[in-house]
Amino acid sequence: MLSTDEVLEDYDAWLARQALVPRTRSAYRRCVLKLLEHLVVGDELETSLAPAGDHDRRAALADWRRRLVDRRLARSTVNLALAAATSLLDSRALASPAVRRVVFDPTEPRALSPEQLRALQRETDRLSSSRDRAIVELLISPVCGSASSPSSRSTTCA
Repeated sequence: MLSTDEVLEDYDAWLARQALVPRTRSAYRRCVLKLLEHLVVGDELETSLAPAGDHDRRAALADWRRRLVDRRLARSTVNLALAAATSLLDSRALASPAVRRVVFDPTEPRALSPEQLRALQRETDRLSSSRDRAIVELLISPVCGSASSPSSRSTTCA
């Protein structure tokens, strides 16, 4: 019968041999400890870490992911926990099930609204210094900056 302490001890030994920075090791260990606690509560530790438990592993990790997402944790935190779970399985030479990572939505950058961009462009046009105008244009151009320009202005970066 597997115990959480035994699994953690083996995992720590494996983790120490990996080419990871100490911060990542620490984060992985915390996540794996939480996962093991989750598996113990659900009485799934044995079946999830058994060599023949592919379906059990997939179900357990999918449930773990669902619980993390339901807790409204940051996407990066959920993905870190899933990466740690994968590393736990790697440490035991078990196949990792295909559990989807949480996808980041790159369509909505935290930038200026189109109205704010137009206002900035109007103010930029009033600047007397061509240097200052060029700097602002570079910052708001869709190629170089983080905001997208609502007008037809186009500036390319070299």
